[in-house]
Amino acid sequence: MGKVIAAGLVIFVLYAWLVYAMSTQPSDGFMVLVVSGWGLFSAHEIWAFTHGRPTYVLREGSYEATPANTGQRLFGLLLDMAVMALCAWMFLRGI
Repeated sequence: MGKVIAAGLVIFVLYAWLVYAMSTQPSDGFMVLVVSGWGLFSAHEIWAFTHGRPTYVLREGSYEATPANTGQRLFGLLLDMAVMALCAWMFLRGI
């Protein structure tokens, strides 16, 4: 499931870049780059969570996939999914 979500977001970001490049009056390019970076980082974090790799939650560092870190990793996953939804919303409304 993590691969599907991550791949879907990467494809969505690539599609958003294509639409941005083809638009007649593109919006701020820096904002598009920032939102794309956030989205791709979230996709990577979701992939890492679902494959038992270390994930990063806020500024607290990386969390290995151990039972003691389950709460922090789950919190990070929820944040990543929220960021991913925000990025998709921003792309859909045209940044």
